[in-house]
Parts: sequence; C-alpha cells; structure tokens
Amino acid sequence: MIEIYKMKLPDFQDLNTVKLLSYVSAERVEKILRLFKNEDKSRALMSELLIRSIIVKKFAVNNEQILIHRNAYGKPYISLGRDFHYNISHSGEWVLCAISHAEIGIDIEEIRPIEYMEIAREFFSMKENDLLKGLTGTARLECFFELWTLKEAYIKAVGKGMGISLSSFTMSKNDSGDYICELFNYKPQNYQFQVMKISDSYIGAVCSSLPFKLADITSVDFRSCVQCLESSNS
Repeated sequence: MIEIYKMKLPDFQDLNTVKLLSYVSAERVEKILRLFKNEDKSRALMSELLIRSIIVKKFAVNNEQILIHRNAYGKPYISLGRDFHYNISHSGEWVLCAISHAEIGIDIEEIRPIEYMEIAREFFSMKENDLLKGLTGTARLECFFELWTLKEAYIKAVGKGMGISLSSFTMSKNDSGDYICELFNYKPQNYQFQVMKISDSYIGAVCSSLPFKLADITSVDFRSCVQCLESSNS
C-alpha cells in the first residue's frame, strides 16, 4: 500500500529556522545552509521535517532515532528494521511525500508557462515529442508536465539518479489507458504509475515497483508537523 502526504510551505520569514534545524541531523543542517536561496532552504528543511514527523507518528519512534542514509546514487533511505521506502519531492509552495513497503518514486511540478518544447526536444523520447506536437495550447502544456512528473517519478523509484537519461525511455499508455514505461527495446518495465492533481496549478506523479491503488492524499499542517517533532524530542 502507498500512502501520500502533502504539506503547504509556510512563509520562510515566519519560521524560527534555528529551532526547526534542531530537528534534523547536523549533516543535513550543513547541506541546507549551503543552499543559496531562502526558498530552497525552506523546501529542503520542510521536506526533512515532513518525513520525520510521518515516521514518528506511524512507527512510534523518537525523532532522534531516525537516521537518514543515501545509496550510491544519492537516493535517501531510512533503516527501520522493516520494509520501508519513501520518496520526497517539492515544487513552489508544496512538499509531497510517498511511503511504501516497495520501491517508490514521486514528483511534483508547478504547471507554469516555460519553453517546454525546447526541454522536450532535449529530454523526451521521439514518441513523447510526437505526442506533444499533436496537441496545442493548454492541453500541450499540461501533457508536458504530466510526462515530466511521470519520468521523474520513475527515475526516483529506480533509485539511480542521473545514471538514467530522461530520453532513454518512453512514457505511454497501454490499451487500458494506464501509463507504462518502455525502454528503447519497447519491453514494458514492471512499474505502476498514477498521476495526481495536487492543486489547481500543481501536478504530481507516483511510481511503484508493485501494483497499487492510490488512496486519498493526506494533508499535513505545518504546525502539527512541528508539534509532533517537539513532542518526540522532549
């Protein structure tokens, strides 16, 4: 089963950053503080706080016991003595988190006017580019971001980071209308996908190595997230 959580970011200026940083590891604090923009610092910090609060509530462990590691490709994981996988994505004003007992990847993007056809020509497959060329206006823009989030979710689920080129595989729909991932040998990969509407201008996608049915997305309030970690650390 997959559980998905979303949290809207608070205004960075209203944050007690010093206090919030005390809830994450020293290594993570160093990486967050190296980020140049305050918005990026906020997203990185909120992402960490969200997954920590989820684990504290779900598994009744203290925040201080949570150790976040990274594989050889940089994908984070947490050892809890059980099958536990998670993935996080953030864009604009939202943080999105997925947890599962199988490999999982998630992505969120703000739908906004950009030079997306240039991006597609560089990073999408020929089949995906042909699909976009057959559309116009808003439909083309929304299709681009749908494909982009699906491709990012797949790469994150596989867990090899930039070791997989975005143009090395194609997202397409099967006869049932479900998205599948095809490599250049056109052999469908054994991953399941689903697209999600996060808000009016945000779209998300999730990818899992096992079949799943997506339940409702759980909204997490920033204040309750912090209160959970405060109680755990006290």
